[in-house]
Amino acid sequence: MSFDAVGTAVDVATILFVAILVVAGIRGIQIGRSLVDRTFKNRAYWGSLLVLYAAFFQAQFSLFNFRPGFAPSYLYAFLYSLDWDFLFILIFVFIDSTIMVTMRMDFFHRNTLRWASIRKALIPLYIVGILIQGTYYNSPNQANFPGWALALVVVMDAIAFGSLALAVPVLLVGARRTPDRTFRRFVTLLGLALLSYFAFNAIPGLISPAASQYGSILSPIFAYLSYMTVMSLSPVGRVEKGAGSTLSSETKSS
Repeated sequence: MSFDAVGTAVDVATILFVAILVVAGIRGIQIGRSLVDRTFKNRAYWGSLLVLYAAFFQAQFSLFNFRPGFAPSYLYAFLYSLDWDFLFILIFVFIDSTIMVTMRMDFFHRNTLRWASIRKALIPLYIVGILIQGTYYNSPNQANFPGWALALVVVMDAIAFGSLALAVPVLLVGARRTPDRTFRRFVTLLGLALLSYFAFNAIPGLISPAASQYGSILSPIFAYLSYMTVMSLSPVGRVEKGAGSTLSSETKSS
């Protein structure tokens, strides 16, 4: 019986990936509870929801799809497709709302790389693209799809992943224009986390199944950057909690 080094490495990386995201989600909720400012609180809670759902999605995928002899039913494919759609729509909503916050925080309210203009067209195209992707890639009957449907999937792939790819430079440029140091770090790390997703997950998956496996081995880097993104809001929580404790002490002494 031969030892599958690559398969074992993928399994270990998947466990690390899920564990890091779960810890990030729990810490994000704790940070969000300590925050007073609504902008930072929303980022903390949204980030926690996103990483926890991503952990659930990856755990579900690994549990069923890598089980020997597993043949997905139409019901499973439909439910998994819904999970896929919801996760990537959630990712886009979180990133888009973060970009809009950076523009509001910018003293000159600059339209970073014209995002505020093109997002009106990107949002419906992205949602349609993700729905088509989820239907095709998670269907147990891919071989029977007609040629025009495959061409449509390729176009929607380009639109959906292109929208997320465009968000990377928008986040990194927008971070430089944000006056708040903590939020600047948060947005920068979010941009790097999204960039690592393309480097270790999306691009290898488009190349070949073998490349996707090797990319999966490096996926804990994406999880760690996501953890650091959520944790970057903790200085705000410490400052606000400390200020609240000081005010409470002063009130009691008076």
